[in-house]
Order: sequence, then structure tokens, then C-alpha cells
Amino acid sequence: MCSAEEIILDEAPIVASDSDGTVKTLDLFSEDRPLSGVNTSPVLLKEGKITYKDYYINYLDPDAETPLAWPLATDREQWDLYFIRFPFTINPTPKNRYYQKVTFHVSLKDESATAFDLYPKDIKTKEEIEKAIGIAPEGKFKDVGLKVGSYSTTVKFTRLRPEISAFGEGEHAFFWIYSGTGSGGVSPGTKHALIILKVPHGKRQVAGEIYYETIMLKDWLGKWLPVEANSAKASFVWKLPVPSTSRK
Repeated sequence: MCSAEEIILDEAPIVASDSDGTVKTLDLFSEDRPLSGVNTSPVLLKEGKITYKDYYINYLDPDAETPLAWPLATDREQWDLYFIRFPFTINPTPKNRYYQKVTFHVSLKDESATAFDLYPKDIKTKEEIEKAIGIAPEGKFKDVGLKVGSYSTTVKFTRLRPEISAFGEGEHAFFWIYSGTGSGGVSPGTKHALIILKVPHGKRQVAGEIYYETIMLKDWLGKWLPVEANSAKASFVWKLPVPSTSRK
């Protein structure tokens, strides 16, 4: 983040260096269950990985004249608000698979700490659709695939497909869903989860867990089949900056 006036959400991958201990990795595993043996434990197969680093956090001072602190509709004598940015990198997969959907979960242990707002939360892409339809003998519309003479007609329309959705405003557990909008699925790269965190006034830290759930499409002998690949849960502690002296 460059300043309160400008926030650059860079897609450059998060890379760990020898001197940087803030970068962490969560591997994504699918479960392969053997055909024989009812009580046989599943074999974990590594399908991909997520790389992430420490959060960025700012106190939203109601008295400061910045774009991150315009008057907010909440009682600031009882509640403090913080702006949090959490970056993570969806790493590229081998050529025989890609991400169809990635869900990023955040769960706060203290239920009094909640997501006052989330971003991004409603990002859609436009898809132009052209279909040939006809009327079946029972009087119902029917997709006919190809236009066939006077027995069908072509309709064109625009469909909005969700690309990024967020859920859980006002809750202590919230999540983002990244959906693939084309044959390439969810593009690898760094994503940024932005949170307005609401906590009781004077609270100095919030603990919780993050984890990822993904659906990949994997090439099995020429057929693309869905595979669930999820991460373990990772704990975190957000240390909240002390508000201005006048509001302690």
C-alpha cells in the first residue's frame, strides 16, 4: 500500500527470501481413496499451493482528514475500525490442471470482532451469449444447438458471471470466492482481501484462522474432471495499532 490516497493491488507473486520470515505457504491436498478396504485412510496428493505474507493494517481515525476515515455509521466510543489488507498468491499448477474455484476463509476466534465490510465482493464479467432455440412439440422452448431453417431462431444476450464474491459482512467468519470465467479458470497471481474490521473499543489484538478450499479441473486421460484440493488451517494474530491519544 503506497498511501491513504492510493492503494495498489499488485498481482506480482509473493516470493520468500532468505531474510524474510513473513512469507508462509499452505499446500493444497486432494484425497485419493483406494478402491479396496472400507476403513482405508485416504492418500493425500499435493495439487498446488498458496503463498501469503503478513497483513497490512491501519487504524481508521474518525478525526483524520483522509479518504480512509470519512464519517462512518458506527458508534466510535464503543467500537474501533481498522483497515486490513491480506495478500496471498495462488501459485501456478502443472499443465494438466487448473483452478476452477478458490475460496479463502477467515475465522476470528472472538465473535465480538466482525467484518464491518469486505472488498472485493461483487466483481462480475460480461459474457456475450448466442443461442439457437426452437419450440418443441409440447410447446416449450428448446436449445437446438445449430440454427435449422425456419424451425429455429437465434437469440443474443449478455450474461454476467461472478468472478469475485464475498460473504460474511457483520460476522466473525467470512470468505471470498474466486471463480474461473473461461477455459483458463482462476488466474494464478496475487489476490488481495480487504477488510474493515470492527472491534470493541480498546481491543489490541484479534486471533483467528485462515484456510483455502479449491476445486481444480484435472486432465484424466483426455477428460477434465473436478478435484477438491484444500489446505490445512493456519493461525494468525492481528496486532491492532493503538488509536490516537485523544480516544484511548
